[in-house]
Amino acid sequence: MKTLLNVDLQTELTTRAAKDPQFAAQLLEDPKGTLSAFINMDLPSDLEVSIHQESGNNLHIVLPAFDSPQKTDADMDIADDEILAGCTWGANCQSSIG
Repeated sequence: MKTLLNVDLQTELTTRAAKDPQFAAQLLEDPKGTLSAFINMDLPSDLEVSIHQESGNNLHIVLPAFDSPQKTDADMDIADDEILAGCTWGANCQSSIG
């Protein structure tokens, strides 16, 4: 199982969006550009970024990408560990975010 967005980054994005309506609007209008500016990093051209906002009668559940076939913990290598940690864009992903 792998994810492109780690928990800390998602928390920072949602916290900022909750406090800053203009930022939230930018995320909804231009998710990829806003995320790129927020983390101060160019994102891969083939990466699609979608932002969904829940409402009182609309719940979003995000499933992580699953490798096929599923790997066991023993089969995972360093790259998989980095992906699970949310580090998918190289060494810069360990820098301070925001």
